[in-house]
Amino acid sequence: MSRVRDGAFGVGIFVATVVVVGFFVLPIVAIFARVPLHLLIDQLDDPIVLDALELTAITNVIALAVILVVGTPAAYFLGTRRFRGRALVITLIELPLVLPPTVAGIGLLAAFADVLLAAKGGQRAEGRGGEHEGEAAHGRALGYHAGSVW
Repeated sequence: MSRVRDGAFGVGIFVATVVVVGFFVLPIVAIFARVPLHLLIDQLDDPIVLDALELTAITNVIALAVILVVGTPAAYFLGTRRFRGRALVITLIELPLVLPPTVAGIGLLAAFADVLLAAKGGQRAEGRGGEHEGEAAHGRALGYHAGSVW
């Protein structure tokens, strides 16, 4: 009976692994199946693509720096010390793992919208072109950075 149970468990683990790997690999395969590689490479000259790559690189560097400077010492502290309220602190830190991205975005917007507005001189940028377009893009970039760190 134990061998049958172990065999069924092994098959279940294998099937779950295939599903997870497929979930991550399928979008990549779909991109290359629908768009020829030379067209993807040609898009690297597009200013919009370059801006997106630059924003992604900057955001990754900022998120990594914040995580290393703040997250690593906090993790060490929480891992080596026992104190009253530790379980609550750990729960609050783990909360972003279970929140849907939409809820996280609304929470970050509610928490930091006034800070971003104050940094821009108290003016709300519409983001529809014109004189405030740069401010709107700057605000979106700050939001993107904050969301990645969070």
